[in-house]
Amino acid sequence: MNGAHLHLIGNHLPIVGIIIGTLVMIVGLILKKDQIKQTALGINIFSALTSLFAFFTGEEAEEVVEEIKGISDINTHS
Repeated sequence: MNGAHLHLIGNHLPIVGIIIGTLVMIVGLILKKDQIKQTALGINIFSALTSLFAFFTGEEAEEVVEEIKGISDINTHS
């Protein structure tokens, strides 16, 4: 398993996690249950931490992908 694999695994966790955390929070607010709201907070904190993982594995994934034939490093910044 290389850096690109790790990044692909990790970059979906924050996106899906925030959606699930938001839905759980809505349920907690509707039902007025503190335990459900705390669970939603935990899910959102976990999602924030996984975004750090996705960020820090991105550079290594880029290096792996640049080695693939036919892939070029196009600088889009002016």
